[in-house]
This record gives sequence, structure tokens and C-alpha cells, in this order.
Amino acid sequence: MKICLISHEYPPFPGGGIATYTEAAAKRFVAAGHQVHVVTNSAWFGETAPHLTLRHYRSGGLTIHRLGLFDEQKQPYAGARFFDTNPTAYAGRSTLWAFDPSNLAAFQIAAFVEYLHAEVGLDVIEVPEYFAEAFYVIRRRRSGARNVFPPVCVIGHTSTRELLEVSKHLYELGETRHRFRMEREEYCLRAADALQTPSRSLLQRYERRFGGALPELRAVIPYFVDLPANLPPAPASLTGGSPYLVAVGRIEPRKGSDTLAQAFALLAPEFPDLKLVFLGREAWRNGESFDAFLQRHLPANVLARVVRPGNLPRLQVLSAVRDSRAFVHAAPWDNHPNAVLEAMGLGAACVVSDSGGHAEMVEDGASGLVFAGGDPDALAKALRRVLSDQGLRATLCANASARMRSLTNPETILRQKLDLFSAMVERERRSAPAAEPTHVPPFLEVGYENPALPGKGLVVLDACMADAAALKASIDSLRAQVANSPEWQVAVLLDGTPPPELPGGWARFSPLDPPPWLRIEPQRCVVFVKAGVRFDPGSLHRLVTTLMEHGAGCGAFLWLRPANAQLFPYLPDASLQDLLLTGTVIPPVFAVPAGSLRVCAGLEGLSYPEARLCGLMAAAAASAKLRFLHTGDVAGDFYLPLSPVTEDVQSRVLGYLETLGLLAQGTTLLGNLELPAAPAVVGVPPQNLGYVADLERIRDEHLALKNMAVVRFLRRMRVFDMLRRIMPRTKKVIGSGKR
Repeated sequence: MKICLISHEYPPFPGGGIATYTEAAAKRFVAAGHQVHVVTNSAWFGETAPHLTLRHYRSGGLTIHRLGLFDEQKQPYAGARFFDTNPTAYAGRSTLWAFDPSNLAAFQIAAFVEYLHAEVGLDVIEVPEYFAEAFYVIRRRRSGARNVFPPVCVIGHTSTRELLEVSKHLYELGETRHRFRMEREEYCLRAADALQTPSRSLLQRYERRFGGALPELRAVIPYFVDLPANLPPAPASLTGGSPYLVAVGRIEPRKGSDTLAQAFALLAPEFPDLKLVFLGREAWRNGESFDAFLQRHLPANVLARVVRPGNLPRLQVLSAVRDSRAFVHAAPWDNHPNAVLEAMGLGAACVVSDSGGHAEMVEDGASGLVFAGGDPDALAKALRRVLSDQGLRATLCANASARMRSLTNPETILRQKLDLFSAMVERERRSAPAAEPTHVPPFLEVGYENPALPGKGLVVLDACMADAAALKASIDSLRAQVANSPEWQVAVLLDGTPPPELPGGWARFSPLDPPPWLRIEPQRCVVFVKAGVRFDPGSLHRLVTTLMEHGAGCGAFLWLRPANAQLFPYLPDASLQDLLLTGTVIPPVFAVPAGSLRVCAGLEGLSYPEARLCGLMAAAAASAKLRFLHTGDVAGDFYLPLSPVTEDVQSRVLGYLETLGLLAQGTTLLGNLELPAAPAVVGVPPQNLGYVADLERIRDEHLALKNMAVVRFLRRMRVFDMLRRIMPRTKKVIGSGKR
């Protein structure tokens, strides 16, 4: 089997359970006769060995591909590109989600893995959910490009949201770039072909959070663990020969560093020679520090016995764990900490909290001690037993190693993983769609034919208030897109400006006319296009295919190359909430099932294209509970500046949703929208909003009056314009004259 392991955490990456696991997994797969391709980062962290620094390194069945993702401080390299744009050219770089290293890395990884798969024919990909490195691989697979990537297994190591919530990192939880990263990670969890976690505890957390949205193929498989045969003595500089307790991992609330420090303060008077060693870098809450915590909770004489050397080489860490009086993992919750498994394998006396995967490893009283997480008194009591009872400590140390070997039996783990991979490959074989061409020319070329659009549908081109040159580009491009699709109609939305020359067979309508999607079957596709869009060949086909493949509960939109923008234009999958928050960019092209627009029987009040785009997308999302998916690639140009949701657009769209009966009347805050279910029967107003029928009656009476012959004659004679100028108060009766 040809296996691709993706992880920027891989030696010489310092510390981190993901790096340790990925290296061990690669070795085990190769030893079993499989070909392994590791796709990782090129940062060397001061190392010079060839297998750590070469761009491509091969040894037997193992090939390591090092990509220039970011430097040792996780800063993207100069000239980093996202699609064909340099994100650093946009304002707000410090909070720009597109410039986040996880996003740029995922984009570069997808491009390389597509090439690698074409070269060697990979069978499966395994990738952590953390950092969302497979986002664009999975996104493109779900958007129809399944033939260019093998199936993807996401392995749970703990997502960013879980990490931050357990530590109560409030600033990071609310920070924009982290929130986009969390969305990408959770998309990978939901949309992957399979999910494996090393502990039941993590799988249960994900099942509680995502329910049935997780992949059907799921498995709980422990980590591979490789321990070196020989270890050097522990660094004497750590404790100067004194007995010590040791904790390995980031110094943060998630690891229970605060609970351990408080328990040590309780023990210190009883064991005057005992020291406490934290091996790992500090990652305390933003605006706080672990030093400040220690100074508040530990007396000065106890604080002097706390040792914090930071990150050390792995062999030194393992030696320090082996020679400790006890290894402590006080986390309030943790997934399946590799450090605990290694400590058990080294025969250390392990004391762990009772919540998380580590509690599944340790048998209380046999291979370690388990205490109530978050309780310093309970931890001090458990440590006191280990330090005072040498017989108990010897028993725990002897049993820990045997327990670790039974949990991490490499033959058992290898068989479980290969069974999961084989199930993924078999499911892919049974459900794989017919092969599609993967190369799409980036620009219109002479002789290139656009593929016929699937099914039947309607394209609406909003030409109101359009720049003439931009409108012509859209008409020419759209004519080419539908040339081979006789079952598709095109309707152009026009205002009072001189109408452009349209191809034969294209319909016209105004914002005051009943929209054409009311006249087609609910299951057909409606594509709404703002003038200024020029499609790449085949991109409309990809948009429609994305919609049809996902079916109910889905809309779709395209990413385009903007002429200019103050904000980086591309959002991930868009929800109703995204469409109603000011500052987010409105996609110029979207597609929905016609039935989701049946509630939009008129466009009154949506008086300009940006409001119509946002209003129609929001109404479709609310009425049919749609979430919009992008097609996964850039699919054309937009010759005008992209439009964000302004306060005016937001107000109009909220009002539009209210008149349609799709917005709860008490809704004033947009952070957590609560929307009632859409009407069960299309065209029947909701029972609790009967005034919608009155509004429709008033509108119909107004239009009937406006279209009377005498009124049309007076309008042509400009009588109403004259009245507005000489008698401004008449505007209350005859209107402002604006559409």
C-alpha cells in the first residue's frame, strides 16, 4: 500500500506528540513493507543531517518531502501565494485568515499532493485534524475532484477549539484567524473519508459536538510508540541530584500545570529535597503568565524548587522521565498524551487525572495512580503515596511498562490501521465517479468547448446599474458557458438604463416583475450572476455539479480573481450568519435549488445588485436551511471591486427576511441567529406573520395603479418630476421617483 502522511510536525520539529507519532507510524508502515511518503515542512531547527534538510530524501520505502511552508517561528516565507494572489498585499495582515500559516500550508500541500498522487498513485492519506493541513485536499475531493486525490483519513490529535476551550484561552477563542482555522479543522473532521482517534474520550467529544455529521468510517486506534533502546543519564543540571517530580508538555492550563504547582506547594514542606520539573515551553493564557501564577500561589522558598528549562532534546526528556520519582499528567482533559505512554514504557511511576485518554491508559493502583482532575489536594495525596511507599512505587513502575506494551502492540495497531485503510480504498472503488478531465485552461481559448451543464436550470444575470464593459464581458462569457446546454434558460435582470444587446432566446425582466425562478420546477438549479463576472471555461459546470452532488441543504458559490479589494475576498463555506455580518464579502456568483428561492416572490426593497445578491442568498439559506459551499478553486475574473456586506445591505436583508417570515421578530443580535422553520407550503405565508399577505396586496394595488394608461401618460410628460421640485411634500404621496 502507498501511504501519504501529512504533518508539518515531524523531526526535527522540537517536541510535540504529533511529530513523535508521525515518525513512529512512518517507520512501522515501512517495516511492514509499505511505501510511505511523508509531506512535511522544511524548517530545520538548527539541524544539519541530510535526512532532515534535503527537499526530497529517500531511504528504502520511506520518502520525505519537505515543502517551504513557513519558518521556525511559523512565519510564511516572503512571496507566499494563495491561489494567484499575495495575501500580504491586503490590509489587516495581522488578522488576515488567508495569511494564517495553516491556510497557506494547506494550499501548498494540496498542490504538491495532487502532483505526488499523479506520479506515484497513492492509496490513502493520513493527516491530523489539528492545523487543517488537508483542508484544500478534502475540499476539492468534496467538490468533484475525487480523481486527483486518494481518500483521506483524519487522525484526531485534538483540534484547536478543544485545546483552547480546555485551557480557557478566551482571547484566542475569539480571535479571527483562530476562528477560521477552527472552521477549517472541523470541516476536515466532518468531510473526511474516515476518522480515527487514539482514545475513546476524544471520539466521544467529537460525537457530542458533531453527531451524525462525522464520517461513517470511525475507529479508535492507539498511537504507535517507539522508545530508544539506550538512553543517556538525565542532565545533572536539571536538579543537581535531588529527587524530582516531572511533567512533560506545554506549560498551560490544558496540561494541568496550575493544579500540579498547587499540589507541589502542599507537598513541599514534607519533602524538603523534592523538586518539580516542567519540561516544555510556556503557553499560558494571553495577557497572563505562569510566573505570575506561581508567585501568587507558591511561597518563595518553594518557588525556588521549581525548575523550567524549556524544550529539551527528546533523549534528554526521556532520560529525565525515567529517573524521576514520579511522572505527573494533571490535565483537566487530554486526548491521548504520547508523553504518558512513553513514561509508562520507561517504567516511571505515573500519576494522572481521571478525565481523558490518559485515564484509559493507566489502571488505578496497578500501573499508576488516578486522581480527580483539577483537585490539588487529591493530586498531593496521590503523590504522597508514591513518594512515601517504596513498595507501591516499585509495583507501579513494574506494571506500567507491561501495560504500555499491551496498549501499543505494533502488530495489533498496524492491523487495525490497515483494516481501516483497506475499507477506505474499497469504499472509494465502489463509489468512485467516472473520471473527469483535471486540466481546465485558465482563460478562454479559441476552439475550447465548454461542457454541457447537467440537468435543466436557469441562469439569472443581474445587469442593473452595470458598467458597460463589465456587462459585455459577462454576456460574452455566459454565452460560451451555456452554448452546449439547450435545457438551460438565461434571464437578464434590467433596470431603466438602455438595455444591452442580448443573444437570441435570452429573456428579460425588471426588479418589479415576478422573478423567473417562480416558473420552473423546485428541483432545478438557479445560478445568479452579478454583471462583471467572466467565467473560466467549465467553471459554471463545476458550480452546478457541486450543487447537484451535495443535493438538499446545499448551495454553491464561486471564487473569482478580483480587480482589487481592501479585504481578502475568499471566505470558507458560507452560512446564513456569514451573509448577515458586516464586512464579509458577498460572492458575485451563487447557485441554489429553485425551490429554495420560491419564498422570494419579489425583489422590492433590494434596490441594487449587492443587496439582491446578499438578500437572495440569505433568503435561500434561511428558507431551506442551506449552507453554501465553494467549488474549491478560482474559477474566473471579476472586473469590479468585490462588495462587502455594508450596514445598508445588512439592514435591507434583515428587513427582507422579516417580510418573508424568515426572521424572528425579536432578533436584534446577529451573533446567534435563531430562525423559525420555513413555511411547509411554498407561497403560503407563515401563520404568525399574516401581515405579509397585506404587504403583497398593497404592492399589487400599487403596481396596478402605476401601470394605468393615464399614470403612464403623466409620467412620460414628467408631471410627477415637476411636482416633486415645486411641492416637495408631494413625495409622500407620489414617491421619491427612485426605484
